[in-house]
Amino acid sequence: MENGQQRLADDEAQLGKLLPMFQFWQMLTCTGIVLVFTAAIGVPGNKFSEMWTPPTSFGEMAVFVARIVLFVELVLLAYQWVKATHEELEMWLQALDLRQKPGDAYSAMGALSLLLGLLMAFPHHIVFITGLFTTSLLVNYWTQWICNRTFAQELQEARKKFARSRWRMEVLDIMEHYWLTLPQLARIVTMMFFSSIAFSLALAGALQPEPQKSRLQLAAYVLLIGDILVSEVIIAIWRHKLARVEEALQSNGKSKGKLGNHPWIKHADIQS
Repeated sequence: MENGQQRLADDEAQLGKLLPMFQFWQMLTCTGIVLVFTAAIGVPGNKFSEMWTPPTSFGEMAVFVARIVLFVELVLLAYQWVKATHEELEMWLQALDLRQKPGDAYSAMGALSLLLGLLMAFPHHIVFITGLFTTSLLVNYWTQWICNRTFAQELQEARKKFARSRWRMEVLDIMEHYWLTLPQLARIVTMMFFSSIAFSLALAGALQPEPQKSRLQLAAYVLLIGDILVSEVIIAIWRHKLARVEEALQSNGKSKGKLGNHPWIKHADIQS
């Protein structure tokens, strides 16, 4: 019991060292997105402010509304991505008992945050944004692969370290299902397929006169908006299952301590 209490104290001390870094990273990521967005809308030729001016032609109204919807969706996507990424990295820290910050994950997430800032700045340039979004999914595939690889390595160590703790092994099983069993990479590839079609429609529209141009561009907007929406719904369902970690532990009566203030895992292993 004393050994378990000492390990709990060590875990809390380590958490106290690394959590500020996670919080600093979250602030840096948000700042980076805002700075990239601000710089991008200031580029000559962007005409971001003109995007909000309603068209005089009724036929262009649908495209105008689609631009606004896409912009709002991208803002929500950036917010959800930063929030979920921070919570999941913090979850790794506590459940896997990480002793050092995942540097590869930081680099990968930093690259993706820059792309999010650019995406929010060009919702009115459908050819550019569909091409950029498709490219960002390539980066997303890379970042997800890095995260999965890092998680798999840390998972092996955690299973050895906590082999005698049943509740901790249950937590690791749920996390393994989320990161390694669910088709995370297949989801990204599927999104890339549909965003590529949206890019093709947008490019074809740019080469056509009206009204074909507006029709093709509207189709590209609808496809891109739907692509993002469906993907986020799927991720929300998966994360909801991941969030059942705490509920499962409480139902098994394993609430023996507290390690940090993570919204999903609030239990510490005090087994000797």
